[in-house]
Amino acid sequence: MKSKKSNQLVRWLPYVVLIGLLVVLYIGNVHSVQKKIRLINNQHKEIEALKREYYSIKKRSLYEGTLNQVIKDIDGIDIKDKVPVPKKIDNKDA
Repeated sequence: MKSKKSNQLVRWLPYVVLIGLLVVLYIGNVHSVQKKIRLINNQHKEIEALKREYYSIKKRSLYEGTLNQVIKDIDGIDIKDKVPVPKKIDNKDA
């Protein structure tokens, strides 16, 4: 009887080893995928932060590049503007 049980154990041993190997590979793959997902999420957050910074800088540069703002910036320097400052026209004067 012992011979029969040990014979069955030996017969099933390759399948048990194969299942164990597949489990180890599966766990390793899951860890690898989770690590990549965390990396992608971190990069996505960094891209969003850089995008906000870009739009902030773009908005500031567009505002500072207007004629009125440039004239205010060079007001203390002895530079004369060639273009007169635009003035608002009121309908009351017409």
